[in-house]
This record gives sequence, structure tokens and C-alpha cells, in this order.
Amino acid sequence: MLDITTHKYFVFTRKEFWFYNGEKVTEGTYNVFSAAKKINEPNIHFLTKYTTAIIDLTKPSEELFESIQPRIRRYIRAAEKQELECIQIQRPSSLDCDEVIRSFNVFAKSKKIPSLNKKWLSALIKTGNVCFTKVNANSTNIITHVYVFDNDRTIFTHTYHNPAILNERLRSDANQYLLWKDILFFKAIGKVYYDFGGVNIEKLPGISQFKLKFGGNIEEYYRYIKTSFIFFK
Repeated sequence: MLDITTHKYFVFTRKEFWFYNGEKVTEGTYNVFSAAKKINEPNIHFLTKYTTAIIDLTKPSEELFESIQPRIRRYIRAAEKQELECIQIQRPSSLDCDEVIRSFNVFAKSKKIPSLNKKWLSALIKTGNVCFTKVNANSTNIITHVYVFDNDRTIFTHTYHNPAILNERLRSDANQYLLWKDILFFKAIGKVYYDFGGVNIEKLPGISQFKLKFGGNIEEYYRYIKTSFIFFK
């Protein structure tokens, strides 16, 4: 489990708990539980059950690759021939954080999606439990992925592409290649589970079907907020 303090003002503390599975936790005033297997009752608000795709990283690499849909495997092999460079930033600096926030928020504005919160990402960097992965072509960034992790599990939280790269085939190949290299990277550093961060066939059919092509198993998790009794009745 990962315990993060994102905000602290006098008596108010906002905390996040990732991958909660019934462990004893030290709560703040306002607590966000994400990717939780269990519910920490009482005083729960905005409870959401959701499904996600989980890859078991203890399987041999060959088996993980064979579980990927054949068409995606062909794209990954094609990307290997394009001399793409994959980079894993396991201990990002504050400068890395600033660059990811700036780049993601430009992308988010163009796509009309929520921006990346600097306080949240800075708090993660302080814990050492965030990782950025990138794929470059000729020293130019194409795709970036953001991950949160604990001892056993990693979860895919954000992705964006460089808007200056107009070649959609290159972006697609690079993204699939980077996902595969990410899986191998997290397996190599001892993670047990790779979490795609949610699948929803009804609301996000395209993205969800894409994630499922990497061969993960569907599992159910929870998101919710738990507040102090002195904060909310």
C-alpha cells in the first residue's frame, strides 16, 4: 500500500491511499482511496466500484508477450526496427516533474481533459513512488507514461503524446512499444502486478479494448473518499 500526504494546512490534512487491502492506516482529515481492494468504513463518500485489467508480472516474459493480441505483437516488432529509444525515469526530479506537468497540460487542454496537479505529482516524487517512462525518436519525445507504484503493484495513471508529432502510425507504434517495454521494466524491478488504471467498455470502448489486447485479467476495485467526523457529518 502507498500512503501519500498531498496537502497539509494547520489541522487539515489530505491523504491518498493507493492499493489499500485492509492494512492499518493513519488517516488524515480528508482521505482518498484509489485502486483499493477493500472498503475502509465508516464515513465513506462517493464510493465507486470499477473494473481494470491486471497483468501478472510473475509470468515468464515469453508468456506475457504471447498473451498480447497478435496484431499488437506485430506493431511492437515493427517498432523495434525503428530505433526507438525507451527511457525509464524511476526517481524523477522536480525538474522532471515540471516538464511532465507542462507537457501534459498542453496536451490536456487540446483534448479537453483534466490537467495534471502539481501538488499531487510533487507529493508522489517526495515518496519516491512515481515513475515516468518515455519513448523517443531521434532524441524527440513521442509518448510519455506516468505510473504510481508500491512494493508489489504499479498502476498506469496518465499518458500523453507530443503534439508536434503528426505521424499517427509512428505515435501508435511507439505507444504500444512503450507499453510493452514498461511491462518488462516493472517485471524486472520486482513488481508483481501491472494495473492498466481502469477499463470501461461502455464509456471508453476504444481505450478499454486497446488495454485488454495486452492480455490482462479483469478485476474489480474501489475508489472512494473517507472523511474525518470533525470535517463532515
